[in-house]
Amino acid sequence: MLMAGLLLAAPASAQSEKARKVGKDIQSAVSDFWKKAKKGVNNTVEAISDELSTDTVGAKYIDGYRYMRVYDTNLYKESDARELQELCRKEFAAKYPKAKILSCVIPQQKWENIPVRRNGDIVSYKYRLYCYVLAKDGDDGYINARYRFEKTKRIGNSVQKNTDRWPELTRVNALTNGIYEKLIIDD
Repeated sequence: MLMAGLLLAAPASAQSEKARKVGKDIQSAVSDFWKKAKKGVNNTVEAISDELSTDTVGAKYIDGYRYMRVYDTNLYKESDARELQELCRKEFAAKYPKAKILSCVIPQQKWENIPVRRNGDIVSYKYRLYCYVLAKDGDDGYINARYRFEKTKRIGNSVQKNTDRWPELTRVNALTNGIYEKLIIDD
């Protein structure tokens, strides 16, 4: 009787080992599938975000690459304009000490006001202002950098600076002399 039980258990044991192996193979295949799907979705979301983002507004495509516009007119005339520009100049000079700053402008007339919603209700506001620093990088070309200032205001509270990002360097374009010429001609 014991012998019969062992004979019956051996094929069942082998079959369950085979089932475990197949299960692991299926689990591996499903895991790989989801990783690839996630990567594909992330790439698609990134591409759509690039197209719809305010970050790309005013961007110029040259030779298949996207470049920020070169701004030369300061439109922001509020009392803190000089202070904000000086902060950007200081940050830029610390990061690129050999570059010669040509301009530092805020091409917005006022802070961008963005309502923040939760469940359809406005719960706070974000305020953003961008500053662009253009510098000559030796004889090689130019550096075009964008800084963002951000403040938040919760409903019923006062406006708070985001001091961790005051200013925050959000984008830098290294421009060859040829790309620079195309950017200023197209503007």
